[in-house]
Amino acid sequence: MTDEVKVATYEMPDGTYRVEITHNGQTRSFTPDALSEHINVLAQVRESLIPPVRTSDPEVGEKTLATVDPRWWASYEQFIGGALLQVRHPGFGWQAFAIPLESLRALHYHLGEALATAEQAASAQKAS
Repeated sequence: MTDEVKVATYEMPDGTYRVEITHNGQTRSFTPDALSEHINVLAQVRESLIPPVRTSDPEVGEKTLATVDPRWWASYEQFIGGALLQVRHPGFGWQAFAIPLESLRALHYHLGEALATAEQAASAQKAS
């Protein structure tokens, strides 16, 4: 028995798509909506497993898969007295984060530092 997972995507005659996942000799077919629902359920299950997903901060320069210029939305979150930040991931959809005031202050500070560095780099590039 193998733990290999095979995934295939097919365009249907009506222009919609289906995904077939084969694992241990069993194949299941999913619509995009059904696949998203399964992913959400699996993420909820994974959240409760030990060992947990890595909890340490990323290292400077560490390779990561990043979505370039994702759509995002932020608003005041009354329940926690901070902010609700939502970022759209192309595979997972809108991911929501409730950020309490102290964490919001830290995020503001670090984003300000990143902005200042990016603006300095852009100015230096224009000057050369």
